[in-house]
Amino acid sequence: MAAIPVEFHFVAKRALLQYPLIGTVIRKAEHITIEKAGLSDRLAGADEVERQLRDGERLVIFAEGTFVRRSGLLPFRLGAFRAAIDTGRPVVPVALAGTRRVFPDGTWLFRHAPITVTIGAPMEPQAGGWPEMVRLRDAAINHIACSCGEPAFAIQ
Repeated sequence: MAAIPVEFHFVAKRALLQYPLIGTVIRKAEHITIEKAGLSDRLAGADEVERQLRDGERLVIFAEGTFVRRSGLLPFRLGAFRAAIDTGRPVVPVALAGTRRVFPDGTWLFRHAPITVTIGAPMEPQAGGWPEMVRLRDAAINHIACSCGEPAFAIQ
């Protein structure tokens, strides 16, 4: 959070509110939570993200949707890119390198190790529709994969 030079809110899955420490932080910082269980819930969450963007909020959205410990990026979901296009807001890719050393596979405890944060140039939506969502997604994946030093997609 300290590496991003502007005020922002995270978009997180609502289930994280059940975790004692994380849930408290999410509530106190007024981060946005969305339900991911059913299609109607996901659509309502997408509507809330768009409303926040239209109101001028800066949002951090993890397009992978979750975190796994094995190397490689997971496929990016298109919701954040659709919201950027629908609201005319830029996508700013942010890459984290070193997180797997901090939280290595097979452990439940964090380790002390450096993490590098690389903030890419804003990518402005240039059109509407599906092709533009895919273009923005692919540009974000390219920047993040190159900056974090991991393959574009994790082996499932």
